[in-house]
Amino acid sequence: MASAPPGTELVPLMVVDEVCVLPVGHPLLAKQVLAPEDFASKPFISLSSLDSYRQQIDEIFRLAQVERQMVLETHSAAS
Repeated sequence: MASAPPGTELVPLMVVDEVCVLPVGHPLLAKQVLAPEDFASKPFISLSSLDSYRQQIDEIFRLAQVERQMVLETHSAAS
């Protein structure tokens, strides 16, 4: 996913599970694991485009060639 600048090495420090917040009754609630394709053309709330984590998420969708319907950006994951 991320790349290290020349002359450096990228060493992951941890791997964490992520969550997707969905409204009651949403069809994706039936799935145990979600893939980028599940969000194709669906309304999507994400972090600010300036956030480095958002940029990683965007890259996942770009590589999967999935377009999301961005409806809101937030500056905080706690939002």
